[in-house]
Amino acid sequence: MRENQRTAEPRLSLYNVFWTFFLVSILGYVFELTHHFLYTGNFVNYQGLIYGPFSQVYGIGAVIAVLFYPKMHNKNIFFVYVFCVFGAGIFEYTASLAQEIFFGGTSWNYSFMKYNLQGRISLEYTLIWGIFGVLFIKLLYPKLSRLLDRIQNKRLLLITWIVFVLMIADAFLTAMAIRRQYERYNKIPATNNLQVFLDKKYPDSYLKTLTPEPNFK
Repeated sequence: MRENQRTAEPRLSLYNVFWTFFLVSILGYVFELTHHFLYTGNFVNYQGLIYGPFSQVYGIGAVIAVLFYPKMHNKNIFFVYVFCVFGAGIFEYTASLAQEIFFGGTSWNYSFMKYNLQGRISLEYTLIWGIFGVLFIKLLYPKLSRLLDRIQNKRLLLITWIVFVLMIADAFLTAMAIRRQYERYNKIPATNNLQVFLDKKYPDSYLKTLTPEPNFK
């Protein structure tokens, strides 16, 4: 029985998916912070949300990997790597395009690098994301999922729902604040109470302490 428990495949549940998103979003934030410091010697905050050390793009990428996990985890490493390279490239390009459409700009730009596509993705980073994908599918997620299964209880399920609601509210508030930041960039004055509130509570000076200003267009 114990051997079967050790070899059982990780379950795909909303509980596991959410906490995977939550934890990988934090790891993504730490990676961005460390990566920038190693390259420049300066610490730059790369929060994706107004409240909390999250880079939700990494979390969303992890969720996508989890959804493909049942079909990918038994494949050989080379196949998984190629799949992750193409998947990461498609995801990063789509995320950049969606951010520009909805918020008027993008949070990253690879135009300064060789072999980039419209500045949205670059060959170098796409190959790196492929390595991260292999490590996630082959090593991290199986262990993380089993750990979450072992500690799951009613109290933790309640905490999960509370954290989930708070993150949704955080994401919604962040989206409104960034959209208003784009409007200010285009000299659009506040015409309602919500815009006035966003201008006062989350001005450009405050948002720049969270993350560099998006590349507005």
